Amino acid sequence: PGMGNQTAGQSEKVGHSSGETGKTPSALDSLFKSAPPVGEPVYLHVYAFPSDSNKYLSFAEKIGLGAYHSGIECYGVEVAFDGGFDDECGIYQQKPKSIPKGVEWEYKETVLLGYTKKTQEEWKQLLKDLQPLWPRNVYHVLTNNCNHFTNTVANALLSEGIPSWVNRLATLGATAARFRAGGIPTQEELMNMDILAPDLPTTPSDLTPWMDYYLTQILNEDIFHPAKFVLFDKKPNFYFSSHKGQEVFLYIVFSRFADVSSVIIEGVEKKSTQSPQKVCFFANSPEFRNLGLVNEETPDFEYVCSSHEKQTINLDKAKFSNLTTLGIHFKQNFANSGETYVSRCEVIGIPKGEI
Repeated sequence: PGMGNQTAGQSEKVGHSSGETGKTPSALDSLFKSAPPVGEPVYLHVYAFPSDSNKYLSFAEKIGLGAYHSGIECYGVEVAFDGGFDDECGIYQQKPKSIPKGVEWEYKETVLLGYTKKTQEEWKQLLKDLQPLWPRNVYHVLTNNCNHFTNTVANALLSEGIPSWVNRLATLGATAARFRAGGIPTQEELMNMDILAPDLPTTPSDLTPWMDYYLTQILNEDIFHPAKFVLFDKKPNFYFSSHKGQEVFLYIVFSRFADVSSVIIEGVEKKSTQSPQKVCFFANSPEFRNLGLVNEETPDFEYVCSSHEKQTINLDKAKFSNLTTLGIHFKQNFANSGETYVSRCEVIGIPKGEI
């Protein structure tokens, strides 16, 4: 794309001629010219919302919290990732620096990430290998978006990720959304909340410290309605509500194998009719991430709550052992309409060996 011999990580200056870096050559530059780079250049193309589209986004960008889309280019092909509700591959190709279809993005800048030693055939094979890992329905605006994809590709090509500012907003949002209101927890808060995993217990206990907070999520949440962690008896637990209909899909990913023995669920007293009534559980179910298939699948266990008050739901040990994931489908509330409110969802069990 005509960026001359820029060094890795340098942004292209829009309006400069090819090869211009915007710096005045020094005497040392003329005496000690660096050797030409070896390998194929890898570019990150960054897109942003138009500056006049939203005053809040414009302000956020000025303080380093811009909302960006990115694609990564190698051997003249730019690839990116887009989400949807089906399990079709979300990776697509386009002409470099093209405006993504269906979204009001505008081209912002290009960053030269470095030079890969992979051949063009290896580049093509990498994309083929990634296709089954990036279906459209695994997209999540905070934890699995287009920038997470380009970061994965950059690491595969260069053993180094994309600049942190590109996905900073989502990274901060994912962290803050997982914890109680008050923002990103300090190390002391993490210790007080037992987020930093203690020694492995030998009896059933709260499995929160052994959850992968980056991947655990409400599948049908959005950036404006994230799940939260709140404290119950000095332990962090999920607090959330649905925002489109009464169904909630909680997808829990464990950082180690876990034997889940029970789940404690509690509704909201002031919204007792909107508290969960029918709850379905799925053990190690890859289909759970596909929301369109959940209602067609037979759950491993189904429970009907008697009221909004705290319920301890005991699970079948044979079915819920050695779990890497646990899907919880809050299928119906007592009103059978409107939103569903859950004030507590605590998973109890024993963490085991590393995955």
